[in-house]
Amino acid sequence: MIRVLSKYLLRYLISSSVIEATDRNLKIYKYGTEIFISSLVNIVAIVAIGILTFSIKESVLFMLLLVLLRIYTGGYHANTYLKCNLLLCINYILVLVCYNLTPSNCNVMHFIFVSITCVAIILLFCPVENENKKITPEQKIKLKKKSVILGTIYGTAAVVFNVFKYRIGILILYTLSSVTIAVIAAKLKERWGDHG
Repeated sequence: MIRVLSKYLLRYLISSSVIEATDRNLKIYKYGTEIFISSLVNIVAIVAIGILTFSIKESVLFMLLLVLLRIYTGGYHANTYLKCNLLLCINYILVLVCYNLTPSNCNVMHFIFVSITCVAIILLFCPVENENKKITPEQKIKLKKKSVILGTIYGTAAVVFNVFKYRIGILILYTLSSVTIAVIAAKLKERWGDHG
């Protein structure tokens, strides 16, 4: 569906003389429009889940936190847009279920342990390179620093909010954990081959 929509959008842009129809340009524009449409579908799906579960604020915060951190860490990428969209929805539903089941008076030591574990995994394995987006050694260093800093900010915020009994800390911690799991999944996919 996303590839079909992308083709229609490209045809429209070419016929409107917005873009030039060279082979090299078409490949770049095709990939760009597919990513744009897929991202739009992801946002709409997460917000729709938020509306259906009366958790719009949580869905918006989840998307903001997830996207911001994944820009620097990378992570698991499914081999089709449909799988990618489904995985994100399942991921958010699991985060939302865990968030709703977790009591507000969580032990702060658990938050500290999970935060440190997530940042350590980010430090060891990030950034995860995507086959469609190669990273130079210089970029790797910058992305690693940014991902560790951002992961540390998320972990610290989760702990601080938990200390003061603000439930947002739980959502931040589960989102950080979700990104970390995506990093581990990507590394396992690299090691054992592409099956997903």
